[in-house]
Amino acid sequence: TLSILGIPVSITERDVNDVLEQLFNDLQEGISGNGFSQNDGIAKSMAKSLSVKNGSVLTEQEQDSIVNALFACKEPDVSPFYKPTFITMTVDDIEIRFSL
Repeated sequence: TLSILGIPVSITERDVNDVLEQLFNDLQEGISGNGFSQNDGIAKSMAKSLSVKNGSVLTEQEQDSIVNALFACKEPDVSPFYKPTFITMTVDDIEIRFSL
């Protein structure tokens, strides 16, 4: 059984239903598999449901906060689902890619 005793401060009241719905769906589908504990699975589900969605416009302060939080992570180069979070490009890479 899963008991909810509270929610993180970062979750707004309007997001609570979406986060809980995503969490229950993920737990039913076994998102915490691959040797992860139930707590890790819950954290991964919440990270996914609270992530910045495509097309969202962020202020400069929000952008700085996200970058700073990313590099404060234990493994900043991959997401909780092992997708790369950033790439490093040289000036030559940029020139080739954008034909400058």
